[in-house]
Amino acid sequence: MRTFRADERIKHSAVKQIAAMFLCALLLLSSAAAINDADTPAETGPYKCTAVYVGKAVSAEGTTLIGRSEDQAIGAYNKLFFVRPATNASGGVIVDTGEGQNGFSVEIPEKTLKYTYLQDASDLDDGPYYACCMNECGVAVIGTVSTMVSGEYAALDPLKQEGDGLRESILPAVLACQAVSAEDAVRVLAEYVDRYGSAEYNTLLISDRNEAWIVEIYGGATYAALRLPEDQMAVLANQIMIGWVDLDATDGVLFSPKLRGCLEQLADPVRDAEGRWNLAQSIEPGSRLRASNMRVWRGQQLFAPSSAGTYSDDEFYPLLFKPEKKVSVTDVMQLFGDRYEGTEFDVSISGNSPKRVIGFTFQSDVHIVQTFPELPAETCQLQWLAMGNAEHAIFVPAFSGISDTYEKYKVDNTEPMTVNDSFYYICKSICSAAETDRAYLSQGVKDFNLAQEKQMLAEILDMLPSIQAAWAVSPEYGEGYVTEKAIQTAEKQYRNAQELFRRLLYVQMYNQVDPGLEWIKIKFSAPEDMLFEAAPVSRGEFIRMLWALEGEPAVDHAMDYSDVSGGDALAEAVRWATACGITQGCGGGRFGSDDGLSREQLFTLLFRYAAYKGAASAPDTGYLDYYDAEGVSPWAVDAFLWAVQARLIDSEARCLLPKFAADRTLAETALEWVQS
Repeated sequence: MRTFRADERIKHSAVKQIAAMFLCALLLLSSAAAINDADTPAETGPYKCTAVYVGKAVSAEGTTLIGRSEDQAIGAYNKLFFVRPATNASGGVIVDTGEGQNGFSVEIPEKTLKYTYLQDASDLDDGPYYACCMNECGVAVIGTVSTMVSGEYAALDPLKQEGDGLRESILPAVLACQAVSAEDAVRVLAEYVDRYGSAEYNTLLISDRNEAWIVEIYGGATYAALRLPEDQMAVLANQIMIGWVDLDATDGVLFSPKLRGCLEQLADPVRDAEGRWNLAQSIEPGSRLRASNMRVWRGQQLFAPSSAGTYSDDEFYPLLFKPEKKVSVTDVMQLFGDRYEGTEFDVSISGNSPKRVIGFTFQSDVHIVQTFPELPAETCQLQWLAMGNAEHAIFVPAFSGISDTYEKYKVDNTEPMTVNDSFYYICKSICSAAETDRAYLSQGVKDFNLAQEKQMLAEILDMLPSIQAAWAVSPEYGEGYVTEKAIQTAEKQYRNAQELFRRLLYVQMYNQVDPGLEWIKIKFSAPEDMLFEAAPVSRGEFIRMLWALEGEPAVDHAMDYSDVSGGDALAEAVRWATACGITQGCGGGRFGSDDGLSREQLFTLLFRYAAYKGAASAPDTGYLDYYDAEGVSPWAVDAFLWAVQARLIDSEARCLLPKFAADRTLAETALEWVQS
């Protein structure tokens, strides 16, 4: 194998050729049933993506999930994130620009849909590799997971030569630019394979607001597609997974016209008494490749442990299974970083042979698409994107309705080869540092990311009514709302990543010790001052904060709140605030001391306090030019107008989030402004 100098640009096409040779060798070994030794390269080989499906009936959020890790053969592999607008003049073709593809292209409509897409950096030379696409009709396409077939089947349905057939490099975009539903995308893909042929064995996952599909391509001309049930999930890893099928069925399935003929020519196809075919056992028979099969088992062992059993190379684990509890999108994020922790195969245990883990160090990105069927089709898909490997990279959300992406997602590679300021490289820098010493540096990064991901998910769920309201105004209004939110969130996480890396790097340097001095080392902990999940603040707590600013004065004022009594500090604070006109309670004779404080309540209380101090008055004119302004309660409008004019709220922002919970950080920032 060629050795690359540190200052030399590593060509992806060269690495891809090596990987292709590797996969061919595995194919030959597979036919000889000689690939199960734990010491074979198959245990840790490259180009081994993992994919996940979760039906909405078994999802904690009631949403369909499809996801995939994009695994590479090198560790530094920049990915970019863009939006391609709809057009009436597409040029009529999509070209596979990879080296050796001879300009291979496929026809597409002149009029194409808007869609988001991930793409390789421009100098990686093997084509665009549109890893994940979401379009304006609510169709999401994830692809692909590379697979293999037996030598016998490969001879019956040979692949097209590279440069003369469809590749993973362009497939997701070919579908996203034109498909109006998941089933339509499956039909379009089948037509393209029938017309152009495939140069690779691939599996794709496709979803829309109503359903999800899996498509497996078995050769140059054969394929099978299956609608996935809502009450089950799947974990896929580089092997044929569709099992028993009735080739005469038509509902929820689609088969290549040539599939039956190829199966009938096999020496020993697997059929049952009802005439069904087992595609996995027929097309890829024999013992399973451990590097793939163990990842499938691990997914089932994590989510359905009572039925997964012990791992076996000879077990054809089913495509679909029922998880034993509801699965959150954050659970799927954790799965993509899994390295068999807590099992006998844990790769961190000294003496364990290398294993091909799900949380592969050479992941260039991991993408999960979460479907919210209650949202308009244009923005019903939510992509969670981790740049770098999921073990230590943060997942950041963006809805399919966006019209643009954060600028740091668009930073291409530069010459000479170097780490630049792209979103990918700052996240990959964190991964690289944390993985130099997992025992001391890893867990703090994981804790930090998970806390933020859970908080971002909570905000997304709270934001759904605002998205619906924004789209009800107009599609342009809704598009602007989700775009602004996505860019703001990505920018915040980019800056968080910069600061996290600086702190992580310090601990890494601190821990560089000579043998015998390991006792000096310290563990990196999630920095509490940076945690995205700020502590909530209640109505009573905020009133006490305002009262403390005034020096906790005693006042003589009769209160009539059913939930406030006595003469403790809280009661005195509420008494003072009521006497000063800062609060009149929350209705129904209650003050609501323990109730959470919303942003519109916080700004209203603050506005009344400023007016009490003579520092504010009701604005004479003005209107709230924000996407979610219609969601502001009438009694809070003046407070928001004042907060914008006083620059407590950024006038360049695009959302007020009036019903979102106010946290302690916001409360303290507001009080600091009052004091200044």
